[in-house]
Amino acid sequence: MSRQNRVKSGSGFYHVMVRGINKNDLFLEDDDKKYFLQVLTDKKEQCNFLLPAYCLMDNHVHMLIKEQTSQLPDIMKRVNVSYAAYFNGKYDRVGPLFQGRYRSEDIEDEKYFLAVARYIHQNPMKAGMVSAPESYKWSSYGDYINIKRQNKLVDTEIVLEMFSCKRGNVSKEFKNFMVQEDQRDFLDVKNKNDYLRLGKDIWMHLMMSDMNEGDKVKLLEEETNLSARNLSVITGMGRTKILHFLK
Repeated sequence: MSRQNRVKSGSGFYHVMVRGINKNDLFLEDDDKKYFLQVLTDKKEQCNFLLPAYCLMDNHVHMLIKEQTSQLPDIMKRVNVSYAAYFNGKYDRVGPLFQGRYRSEDIEDEKYFLAVARYIHQNPMKAGMVSAPESYKWSSYGDYINIKRQNKLVDTEIVLEMFSCKRGNVSKEFKNFMVQEDQRDFLDVKNKNDYLRLGKDIWMHLMMSDMNEGDKVKLLEEETNLSARNLSVITGMGRTKILHFLK
C-alpha cells in the first residue's frame, strides 16, 4: 500500500510527533534528551526552521515547527537519522528506532496554533508526571517563563506576541491559557474521526436553520473546536472562506 500524501500547510506550521518503535523509549537517561535537543539545535541552524514549542517524553516527542527554507520531510529526516545513529551506537542496537517516519498535522489558524502549543506543554501534566507545566524540565515552557534559559532553539516570540508579553515576563493571561483544559485529541486519528462525524451531524442540523452561512460556520466551530481544515472537510467550503467567517 502506498503512503498517504501529507497535507501541505499553507501557513508553514505543523504539529509533529515522533514515537519510539513499538512504543519503546527514545530516551533512557537525561543525557539522551540533552543530545536530542542538541540535534534539534544543529538541524535548526542547518535547515532554517522555527520551533515555537517542544516536549520530550520518554517514548515520544512533540514539536511545533514552522518551515522556512527547508521542507518538513527533509527537516525530520535529518533529525531522526542523526539521533537514531547516536542512540543505536550508544546502546549497541540495530534497526529502526522510530515508529515510521513521523506524524504531522498542518496548522492553518491562530486559535489552533495556540491550542497545539498548549497541548505540547501540557503533555507531562496529562501523563501525571507533574502538576504544572513549569515543573517539567524537558519542554520549551521554561524558555517562556525563565529569562535565564534563553537559547537558540526555541522561538518564543510568535506565541508571546499574541499575549502582548515578553520572555521571562509572561502575562497572567498567558499562564491561565496554558493550563486550561482542552478535550481535543491532537494527532489522534480515531478520535479526530469521531469529531468529524459529530461535526457532520451538527452541520446537517445547522443547514436546516435560517441562520446565515457565516453564523452557521461560527457555531459549528464553537461546538466542535475543530480546525479550519476540518471545518472545510465537513462543510465543503474552502479554507479561505472558513477563515473569513471565523475572523
